[in-house]
Amino acid sequence: MISWTLPMGRADQMAALIYMLDIDNAGLDACLRTGEQGRSLLQPYQQFCSSISLADFLVIAAEAVMTSTRERERAARPGASAVDFRSQFRFGRTTAQSCDFAQGRLPNPENGCSAVEQTFLQRMGLDWNEAAALMGVHTLGRAQVANSGYHGWWSDPENSRRFNNDYYVSLLAKGWVPERAVSGNSQKNQWERSDIGRDQSFDGHEMMLNTDICLAYSENGNPVSATQHNCCAWLSSNVITGAVQNNGGEFCGGQGGGGAGRERGQCCGDAGANDCGSRNNPSGPAAQAVLSFASNEAAWLQTFLRAWRIATENGFEASLQGLGQCQTSTTASPSSTSSVPTTVPPAEGFFTIDGSVDRVCRGASAQDNLASHYTVASAASLEACQALCMSETSCKGVEFHAASGRCEVWVRPQGIGATAGVPGFTCLGYAGGAAGTTSATTTTHLPTTTQLTTSATPVTTTTTTSNDGGGGGGGGNGGGRRRPGSGGGSRRGGGGGGRRR
Repeated sequence: MISWTLPMGRADQMAALIYMLDIDNAGLDACLRTGEQGRSLLQPYQQFCSSISLADFLVIAAEAVMTSTRERERAARPGASAVDFRSQFRFGRTTAQSCDFAQGRLPNPENGCSAVEQTFLQRMGLDWNEAAALMGVHTLGRAQVANSGYHGWWSDPENSRRFNNDYYVSLLAKGWVPERAVSGNSQKNQWERSDIGRDQSFDGHEMMLNTDICLAYSENGNPVSATQHNCCAWLSSNVITGAVQNNGGEFCGGQGGGGAGRERGQCCGDAGANDCGSRNNPSGPAAQAVLSFASNEAAWLQTFLRAWRIATENGFEASLQGLGQCQTSTTASPSSTSSVPTTVPPAEGFFTIDGSVDRVCRGASAQDNLASHYTVASAASLEACQALCMSETSCKGVEFHAASGRCEVWVRPQGIGATAGVPGFTCLGYAGGAAGTTSATTTTHLPTTTQLTTSATPVTTTTTTSNDGGGGGGGGNGGGRRRPGSGGGSRRGGGGGGRRR
């Protein structure tokens, strides 16, 4: 939730008039207006300010961030599924000219799960599963004292630049103890990692807020709070086997087993604290959801998409339109259309497969999407993706996603054997210069939101790698999921539409 004030037609003042007096918007100015690493959201919005509301634009920008950082996860972990915001996106939000009433509506972390319940359940209409799923945006970014008064990563630096379920894995597969008066401020209290795998450097500090830790852990029947409870939040390794597996087999910085005493020492160190509830039966209000999401990323993504739609459509449900609700014709209008080729000229050697538009490429069957079938690159347009294919001697075709710029150059020796229907994608076969099918294009009149996600690539690049001006976490160690301790960049907050801290 962002509070802003925007006179109609004044895109040049988009961020200058955002309601920065709201403490929860601290740190947004650089991202929105002044720029981080030389870029800001103001730049792409200026291209579309006359045809798309700021409210719609901010939702698209958030989804672009999550899509982009999800692709990092897919590149590092073959087999990880894509996240599809496009098919459920609806446009038509209006931008309020004054909304100081929104000040203070985000949950105060100090108030723990009572704040989560008030904001997400009572005001937004989510249930506890959906509230826990929406909190998963904390898998991106970090908190900074200068912005929110809190300090640290919700995950390790490398996973904090990927949209994945590591937030839930970290909640369960690591140990946590209260960290009071962060940076000397008695009004800012959080939980710090306590197990033998913790990074004790300033830049590697990992933390959770009361609003995070309370989802899974309780003490004496109440969700835990760093100010009220002096306990260690941890669970036995045999209770969280899925989370440990998704943590690269690591439990509290080492290996599990050896009895409760050994595991507790590994997770809690010599902290003079009792356990936060039962180590074998977590009882926070969303404990079962956290357990499920830590072991099953697909379950989290499915619930997250549902919660995200509710959160971003609240108050506009009756007035929004889906991207599929658009007219098509063969008359081009340069200012409001996007040309989507059904085939390409025969000289180029490309040909349609199953109609090509709104199709993804597959191997032997519609379920065959092995990572070895293609290489992944970024391309500004379908034509640029085709050019990459033509420069590759073994290219058999391309799959292109306009919204993200993702280009798959298919090199499967047997070629593209099947397709599957997914909106927003184009799949074309390539015959290495042989004649293709008919040379025809169709001009499709799409909402300006489609143009934006096609053209505003800097959004996905900028806001995911340079929050707080330090650059993203550095590269990891290759193929595995876990990349602890890498990188040195600084990021904050819930990057993909989550709360910026």
